[in-house]
Amino acid sequence: MILIGELKDIEIAKKIVEDLKRNNIDSEIRFDGQNHKYQLWIHNKEHAQKAFDTYRLAMGHGKTFEIPQEWQLIQSIPVGPLTKIFIIISILLFVVQKLSDTTGFIDYFRFADRAGLPLFKEILSGQIWRLWTPIFLHFSLVHILFNMLWLKDLGKLLEYFHGRYFLGLFILLTALLSNTGQYIMHGPFFGGMSGVVYAMLGFIWTGKKLNPDLQYGLPKSDLIMMIVWFFLCAFNVIPQVANMAHAVGLSSGMLIAVGAFYKKAKKSHILIYSMTSIIFTLVIVLIDLI
Repeated sequence: MILIGELKDIEIAKKIVEDLKRNNIDSEIRFDGQNHKYQLWIHNKEHAQKAFDTYRLAMGHGKTFEIPQEWQLIQSIPVGPLTKIFIIISILLFVVQKLSDTTGFIDYFRFADRAGLPLFKEILSGQIWRLWTPIFLHFSLVHILFNMLWLKDLGKLLEYFHGRYFLGLFILLTALLSNTGQYIMHGPFFGGMSGVVYAMLGFIWTGKKLNPDLQYGLPKSDLIMMIVWFFLCAFNVIPQVANMAHAVGLSSGMLIAVGAFYKKAKKSHILIYSMTSIIFTLVIVLIDLI
């Protein structure tokens, strides 16, 4: 038995069980009296990934949950090899973190060994990998689960429609920018793929707005959920989050989309989404300075 989620609304829980059953996934609801929540359990671990996706989508859509057309497309696309590589590296490093008795090995993946050093000291001394490796560091099961689910879905969209070389360059660039922004503002002790995930979100969102004929997109409810999450983190409702990495990632993804779809977009839309992209980062900078 594998726990895939918990929630307070029994009607939504029943709806999820029905949707799982339609996909030949056996599941059941158990009530956790101590926390006053309904737990969703599945019987077969091989169905865990699909069950997690169903649960996540249902939580974003409430009682009227139906899989949107955009998500039906995403579910029909196979996960590409490069997307898999980034997921595997992240999971392996997370396991090493949890099993290791020392943080010495993990320190080599941080942007810097310790706070208080001159900016970019290790990188200027030749440790170039530190510009990118923080994206592979995750500090809790929820942290890595959230990031890997989104990386799987958004990464395979970019890899399928634009190719692995585009995805590789996209991740390298947005990881570089989001990691560097977070480091300059708050020091080296951060990690996670969320800056890259927000860059993918920004690219897909802006790309669809600039080019409505784009073959793929995300449902409005999921876009709203991610933007709400962005601001909840920004105003510290959800604490201990790399907000600058989120902001720079989102901004850079949007600007990449502006460049990629420039010829297909209205000039007014180019201006609107270029300015909007910058606003996300400026908001985080202002919050940090206040």
